[in-house]
Amino acid sequence: MKSKRFQVLAERPVNKDGFVAEWPEVGLIAVDSPNDPKPSIKIENGKIVEMDGKKREDFDMIEQFIADYAIDIEMAEKAMKMDSLDIAKMLVDVNVPREEVIKIASGLTPAKIVDVVKQLNVV
Repeated sequence: MKSKRFQVLAERPVNKDGFVAEWPEVGLIAVDSPNDPKPSIKIENGKIVEMDGKKREDFDMIEQFIADYAIDIEMAEKAMKMDSLDIAKMLVDVNVPREEVIKIASGLTPAKIVDVVKQLNVV
């Protein structure tokens, strides 16, 4: 039996899961939105020409920066083919060297990173 104090505290809005319901139609959703792009990458002549379903000519400034400077082209195709759950398990496995995790992560697109993180839970 809980004390009345703990019952009152548990009912306070600050202790509830969220203040606002998810609203994916307008982009008000943390993860797993039906509007999230599918992870993908296309490389031609050592340059990313398509990333997460978007062609290079449609990239905004941030996407262009990611494509040009943040993704390791040599690792990208291999890393993108890996199963997201396997990558997530590697992130939390103490037997997987940090260097290996960094190498794989450096070949992932933003949508693939989100897909990997969706496999994890708070524990």
